[in-house]
Amino acid sequence: MGFLKRLLGGSDGDPRRDIERAETLLAKGEIERALELAERAAGRGSPSQEQSAADVARRARRALVDGALEKAALAESSEYFEDAAEWLETAIEHLDDEPRRAELTERRAALLTRAEEAEQEAPWEPPPEADVEPGTEVDPDSHYMALVDMFRESAAELYTSLPAAFRRAYVDLNEGRPEKAMPVLDDLADGAEDPVLHFERGRCRLMLGDAEGAVDDLETAWEAFGDEPLDRVGELSVPGFWADAMLGLGRGRQVIERLGDLADPAADNPALSEIYGEALLAENRLDEARRFLTGAAIRYPSRPAFSHQLAMALGRSGERAAAIDCLEASIAPSCASGGCAKPPKHLPSIRFLASLYLDQGGHADRVHQLMTLVAQALRGRLGGEDHSLLGKYYDEIGDPEAAEHARSEARRLRDAGSAAGDLEAAPALGGAPHKRAPL
Repeated sequence: MGFLKRLLGGSDGDPRRDIERAETLLAKGEIERALELAERAAGRGSPSQEQSAADVARRARRALVDGALEKAALAESSEYFEDAAEWLETAIEHLDDEPRRAELTERRAALLTRAEEAEQEAPWEPPPEADVEPGTEVDPDSHYMALVDMFRESAAELYTSLPAAFRRAYVDLNEGRPEKAMPVLDDLADGAEDPVLHFERGRCRLMLGDAEGAVDDLETAWEAFGDEPLDRVGELSVPGFWADAMLGLGRGRQVIERLGDLADPAADNPALSEIYGEALLAENRLDEARRFLTGAAIRYPSRPAFSHQLAMALGRSGERAAAIDCLEASIAPSCASGGCAKPPKHLPSIRFLASLYLDQGGHADRVHQLMTLVAQALRGRLGGEDHSLLGKYYDEIGDPEAAEHARSEARRLRDAGSAAGDLEAAPALGGAPHKRAPL
């Protein structure tokens, strides 16, 4: 994140505010974010603030260690030895007690040995199919309640009071069958005041490409639900879907005007910050985008979409070298030693980085590495954007036959409407940003 901090002129924020937010997040159970803010406040405040930051960091680390040890014990008791070893690794990272670290390191090594032995003794086989009578399906009510469990209590209560017809339509919508859900939602929502019906019809309309109709429904739902996310993890909100619909209509300016305060990174709503960044890019407000996305990328380092958006703003501003530095810093944690294990690869960032190197020329080896990562992540099922990039790569290394084959495959996939592996493909520097798919 050093690169991003340099873009902000070295500003690290207000230590008092960081400590206050860390306390709030720790109380809410958002432990990793609390630790991040407490560590950021360390060394930058008064002696009393230093002590407060150290206290919050100590409590956060202890909570992380306790939680990791609990999950490790549960995984081990279920004979998921490799998972147990990973949880122990998390605990070790946050311990400063050397004897305890040594003990857990030894225990972790033993678990990995047991995992290897278990794999050798019992080769993996597909699990047997469930013994289900022909023609039966998963209980829709159980499926519905499992989905509703994602919501905060106040929203969940509204969903549990709706009739069976809505429940079936809701399951269809979340299973990717909006065309089946739409007639039911349309019938229920017409003339109704229930915000849930308008919210879900708005989502359904958005999935079916009716952004104008979606805006109408979401405006109605927004009045009732307000600005706060409906789900427990903070990703599902009426303003977010409204902004998706508005961007689909080319109304990025209205999104910027209405979501300014809600999307501020300090408001701790990264999903809205992300779509606000998309709106800034869609409106080509590059200076604003650079400032906003730099702050968002620093505040949310685990969300690579912000670094991707920032690189797009830098690239469109002619700062291609800075865009490359930004993306290299972003993908480094997930691609150290070529493993790209944790956190997962962010394919739009990797694709965009490859395209920047290809435009610059002279980096064929690095492009080869990046495209190999994409191919590994997609298990070889490359999309049209990937084949287009490969065509440019083969041109650069002087293999015209392979280049033409790659371009031919890209055309075939586009003509066939196949998007396998091509979700969120990196757009050209002058193009509009990718629009997020509705949840």
